[in-house]
Amino acid sequence: MASAKAETIKLLEILMEDFGFSESEIHTFFSGHRGYHVHVESEAVKALNAMERKEIVDYVSALGLNIESHVLGEASAKKGATFQRGGLSANVVGLSV
Repeated sequence: MASAKAETIKLLEILMEDFGFSESEIHTFFSGHRGYHVHVESEAVKALNAMERKEIVDYVSALGLNIESHVLGEASAKKGATFQRGGLSANVVGLSV
């Protein structure tokens, strides 16, 4: 259960630091058997369509991130890139290969 807690803390950090949600907009519940449930209650989230919500999930789960080129040092980081969708924006590090 400690690993579920650690992963939930990472998720909360991403939601607050990258997407700018406040602690008052994020509600975390312990389910007992399956770890934690995280709910974001924000007007900006309510306005998102299915594709925009999927992009957030992809970002959080690093879907499409090329780990090999990042780990091998072939990618160079560009600071200040911004991800923006449906009133939400996130500060991210863009990678160019």
